[in-house]
Amino acid sequence: MNAAPVFKSDILKTRTRRLQEKMRAQGISGALIKQNADLYYFSGTMQAAYLFVPLSGAPLLMVRRNLARARAESALENVIPLGGVREITKTIAGHGYDIPGLLGLEMDVIPAKLFLYLRDDVFPGVEIADVAHAIREVRMLKSPLEIEWMRQAAEQLNSVIKEVPDLLRPGMTELELSIELEYRLRRAGHQGFMRMRAWNQELFFGHILSGSSGAEPSYFKGATGGRGITPAFSQGASDKVISVGEPVSVDLGGCVNGYMTDQTRMFALGFLSDELKRAYEAIIEIHYGLREKIRVGETCVRVYEWASDKAASLGYADNFMGYGEAKMPFIGHGIGLEVDELPVFSARNTLRLEAGMTFAIEPKLIFPGVGHIGVEDTYVLTPGGLEAITTSPDEMVIITT
Repeated sequence: MNAAPVFKSDILKTRTRRLQEKMRAQGISGALIKQNADLYYFSGTMQAAYLFVPLSGAPLLMVRRNLARARAESALENVIPLGGVREITKTIAGHGYDIPGLLGLEMDVIPAKLFLYLRDDVFPGVEIADVAHAIREVRMLKSPLEIEWMRQAAEQLNSVIKEVPDLLRPGMTELELSIELEYRLRRAGHQGFMRMRAWNQELFFGHILSGSSGAEPSYFKGATGGRGITPAFSQGASDKVISVGEPVSVDLGGCVNGYMTDQTRMFALGFLSDELKRAYEAIIEIHYGLREKIRVGETCVRVYEWASDKAASLGYADNFMGYGEAKMPFIGHGIGLEVDELPVFSARNTLRLEAGMTFAIEPKLIFPGVGHIGVEDTYVLTPGGLEAITTSPDEMVIITT
């Protein structure tokens, strides 16, 4: 194997220590990590493995499959073979670790069948606790390396967005435009999908929506959904023809080394109605206001409330972040290895913002039967305020037909 570790040893040690501090605060004496994004974050590899994190000391990566590749990709000290899941406790004890009295598992994502097997057969008599929130809190604060990869992902995305005016033409379908953009993203090094943590939430490269489909809700937990091409994946681009005079949203993510950025830009063929132009001006006003509102120490709920109040004052209370029963009670989300990371700027989240958080802010207005208007950018929060990671110009682009 010629692969070099993506994360150096000192980075992994720092992440482990931060998790161990949170485990200690919870009374958790050991954690077992299995989910792909968490495994990659703490070990540098995504092979079939279990990562045991003790309360102190170096973690133990137990690999069921592709041991040679795991050893090439991970900078951890202890990368060892694992014959079977039932052998986890014997392997942990055999390498000098105590079996934890309170074991942390990723309870938000671990399959129920695996949880029951681990609890009843692998760790009988051991109490189980949820370590998922602690893991997500550690991952919430990004290092300079992670932010640099997100900036590279933004440039990857920007290089493709620049081509939209030359690609979009009358008679083209959403799916055809989506294919052109996805092809270019893959050529630029995109991994091919946007990883999500929430159960039953799925996302490909993003959503290309036009006119009425931009106001079509779906099972996807976002202000916009789209029709999709089949009920089997009822979101995103469809075979709808993009018409002159309707809003076209290009909501895509870039990705470098697993780290993603999220961005939405608006286009139209020929013209756009004065009503929708005014809506776009309102969204820009809200978005720029959020840039000033979001500061270290501010709470997510107060940011959300400010945006909702601002939308209402501009006359768009009914349209902001959805319409009717499809309204979404958030205006932004953390992003990194997953699209739906912490923090969430929602109606109930009292979390205070910290420097090092990265998130996408996405105010949108939904007009049933007409379409949606929105802008989305990815930011990093610094002690001095927000810094934009995404770089594409945010002007509405009217393409001459």
